[in-house]
Amino acid sequence: MRPGFTRRELHRRKFAKNVARLNEAFESLDSEIGFLKLIWASDMLQSKLGKNVSRYLQYPAAAASLSADSPYAIRKWELETLVALFFKESRAAASKQWGSQALNTAQFSTISDLVNILRSIEDSESGAKLTAETVLREMHKIAHRQFEWQRNFATRERLYRFAFIYGQGACAEFFEAKHGLSISEFLKAGFLIFAHAHLTPWMGAVGLEKLAISKASVEQAVAVMSLSRTDFRSQTADLNRQLLKSSDVPLAYLPSLLRQYPLIAEPRFNSFIAPLPELIIYRITVGLFYDIASGPQHLLNEANNRFEQYAQRLLTGFYPGFEVLDSTRYGPKKATIDTPDILVLANDTVEIVLECKATKLTYVSQYSNDPVTEARKQYEQIAKGVAQLWRFFAHARIGLYNERPVSPSAVGVVLTLDAWLPMSVELQDEVIDIARGLVSKDADVVADDMRRVVFCPMQDLADTSIISTQAQFQRTLALASGDEFKGWSLREIRRRLDEPEIPNKFPLAYADILPWMENIAPPASQD
Repeated sequence: MRPGFTRRELHRRKFAKNVARLNEAFESLDSEIGFLKLIWASDMLQSKLGKNVSRYLQYPAAAASLSADSPYAIRKWELETLVALFFKESRAAASKQWGSQALNTAQFSTISDLVNILRSIEDSESGAKLTAETVLREMHKIAHRQFEWQRNFATRERLYRFAFIYGQGACAEFFEAKHGLSISEFLKAGFLIFAHAHLTPWMGAVGLEKLAISKASVEQAVAVMSLSRTDFRSQTADLNRQLLKSSDVPLAYLPSLLRQYPLIAEPRFNSFIAPLPELIIYRITVGLFYDIASGPQHLLNEANNRFEQYAQRLLTGFYPGFEVLDSTRYGPKKATIDTPDILVLANDTVEIVLECKATKLTYVSQYSNDPVTEARKQYEQIAKGVAQLWRFFAHARIGLYNERPVSPSAVGVVLTLDAWLPMSVELQDEVIDIARGLVSKDADVVADDMRRVVFCPMQDLADTSIISTQAQFQRTLALASGDEFKGWSLREIRRRLDEPEIPNKFPLAYADILPWMENIAPPASQD
């Protein structure tokens, strides 16, 4: 008998039993509408932006806590997973009863029971599937599931960033032609819905004179990001069929249709609910990709170029002491070469070199047991960024690039639009191996040029810049490029400086892209 077989078999039996328990609990809920309201009220109960939910949910006073250590704490990603599991199968709500009484969706004990069963499912499934060889690969999955929720979806910087990238030029024209609504109006309406979604679970479309947004525009925005309960269930099934190539994907990592359709409509009453309101912000920022990607390729090319422009503007705005250069060509006239996308100079010397990659982080990229194999082309794009940096360092060393002096300790950064490699030293090493293969026949590139590269998502760069001086920012990057903090996020490394984190004012003018933002209070802190 194979080592560990008996243990894994025991976990498999517990897993099957717990899944059956969860399905029985779902079928015992007093109503489907009640379940959605329960998710909303549970989220609001433990949300900084939440309101008094006592009219919708009966709960112990201690449950109204934001502390992650509270015995009543419910994680946002657990609520999202419950919605995905609830709509995964076709079922008639309350077709069975748990014991002799249907589960009351107005009681905190009901969501507590559902979450505890979910945690048991996740524990037993991990016990059945994980081995000593595969456990480290679980870290990047956990990071993808949790990190966005642990940080803040609703910041002005995030709204501005994605409006800048996807909300201008041909991208904006395509969006308006497709939906009959400008991106600016869509974002304005989305923010209004987000604000109202914290006041009441079920709502209808309303305008707001202060933001100069009409009810008609809000109705159009709702149409873009909502599905009826029936359609939500059928499209959840379709999404799972499209993305889940095998049954090996743990239930904790099921794809979430709420990311694309954060509103679930009830046409009979001309109303809708946002079970997890923060996902409205996700839809009107990251989710704009869904709209632009449905058009011709040149739209994504345009968006990718603006991603580079945004990074340049952000660094220039936060740190006037930097000289931030766009990519240029160098070398012999008949065989010129592009520098990396962004060169950052301090005291007339290149200190930071960034290669920008807007390659989309697919579902497979996040949750596959072997993401590099499953999404080889996408990971090769990240590896090409590493190889580009190494070649540049080599060319600076041999004098082929001599436009500006390059520091021997210059930090190379692969800046990604999505969070590609969080907490995964193993995956980073695989990308580095691919990059080594790409430069293996390049005689100019030697071991000294293949210095450690920092893999940094744009969100991490922005979060770190907002609370750092130029000197602190440079020290953080220097630490990130060393062995001690390999695999750490830039934001966490910044904390290790043990220096004050004084927020900088966002350096770009919101009115340039989102003029209506001048009329509202910040939805959340900028960090």
